[in-house]
Parts: sequence; structure tokens; C-alpha cells
Amino acid sequence: MPDAILEARRVSFAYRGTPVLEDISLDVRPGELLGITGINGSGKTTLLKLLGGLLRPQCGEVALDGRGLHALGRNAIARRISLVPQDIPVESSFTVRDIVAMGRNPYLGRFGQETRIDRQAVEMAVSAADIAGLEDRLLRELSGGEQKRVFIARALAQETAIIMLDEPTANLDLAHQLTLIELLSSLCRKGRAVVLSMHDLSFAATHCDRVLVLANNGVGSCGTPGEVITPDNLARFFGVQAEVLHYGGCVSVVPLRQARRSAFDKPV
Repeated sequence: MPDAILEARRVSFAYRGTPVLEDISLDVRPGELLGITGINGSGKTTLLKLLGGLLRPQCGEVALDGRGLHALGRNAIARRISLVPQDIPVESSFTVRDIVAMGRNPYLGRFGQETRIDRQAVEMAVSAADIAGLEDRLLRELSGGEQKRVFIARALAQETAIIMLDEPTANLDLAHQLTLIELLSSLCRKGRAVVLSMHDLSFAATHCDRVLVLANNGVGSCGTPGEVITPDNLARFFGVQAEVLHYGGCVSVVPLRQARRSAFDKPV
């Protein structure tokens, strides 16, 4: 098993004194598709921001290639980690190409001039995200799904070893969901690490190599999809009775009814 390239080491974080994540440990490995899930408010987006260096843990440490993120400059982190946010900031003054080209900012020289390599990276990202033909449009003119693909393209242009996506299938139609998973699987085969925050348990169970469930401000369960996405865990961590169906290489999580929580479980 490859060594971890990114690690959360007993990380805790609170907003205005209210704990969100406590004592979280997690490793991210090359060539792996890692899914992070949990109910609303469980801290999925916060954990991605901690792993990406956008937030600093109040306890513990996040380490990239064995070095604490706090010791690295923003450009050094951005050459290794890219993040596709859930909430797309719609900038009216930028074209699609402007935004995708921002993925090259960590590599630009002192005067910020694009090179042939930068332009090629942008062109490849535009093609891979299926937004060719939209380059001259303003972001605010696009649909939600098109905007999502623009920011995926920006992350691809960044050419990082780790790519993180917050709710990556939100606003994407079925065809582009399939295109996305094919793209992410291809990145993993090339040795990149992909980390996804998501609510779609069927997607996680079918496509992820490992799944982490956040609950009670910590790690409720972590392992392979078969170990984690089980009827017992769905009742315990999501409060639903559900069936986990396997067919044709796919997994479908079918919620049936709300479940009564165990008296020994804290509310999540």
C-alpha cells in the first residue's frame, strides 16, 4: 500500500467555540478515491478545508509529504492540492478561460506571464471537463452544471497530486456525472489522490476505494465501502433503515424509513 501523501493527525476545529471536528486522524494515499460522507452539518466541508490548508486546525496537524501545512507557503500547497468548492463564487468580470487559467497561478513567474506549457494545461483541462466552446462566456451566463465543470477544469489545470471536490455531482446531469467519475478514475490510475465530500452514498459505495463517515464530531467509521456502507451503519449514523443492493457492479442505497437510534448513540 502506498505511503500517505497527506495526513490529518488528531485534528480538531471549532467555530466560535462550538466543536465541529474533534480528534480526526486520516491519511490520503496516491491512486486512491476517498469519499467523505455524513449527515448535514457533520463537518465534511470543514474537513476538506483543513486538508487543503484553507483552515488551520486548533489542535493537531495536517501534514503534506511529511511537512506541516502551516510551514508551507500558499503556492507550495497549491502546486500539490487543488479544491473544487461546493459553493461556486460567480465572478461577473471573468470569462471561463480566465477562471480555468487561474489554476496556473501557482506556476507563473514573477511577472505572471503565461507560457506555452500553461496554455497547453488550460486547453487540456477545458477538453477534459467538456467545456470547449464556452471559453469566452462569462461565468454568470452559465448554468449551475456548466459552472461546476468550469471549476473542475480549473483544478485540472492546476495539475496537482491531490484533487479535492466538495459535492462534485451537485448540479451535474447523469451524462456528466458519468464523465466525471471516468475522469476521476483516470486520475487515480495515474497515481493522483482524489478526495470527495458527498451525500450520494450509492456513488460512494460504487466508486470509492475507501469511505469515511463523520459523526458525533469525529470519525464514525472508515474503511472499504463494503465495510462502511452497511444497513447497521446507515441506521446508526444516518438515522434510516435502508437496503444496500448490489447489481451489475454497482451499489444502490435505498432508504426505507427513519430508524430509531440506539439509546447508546449520541445524537449526530
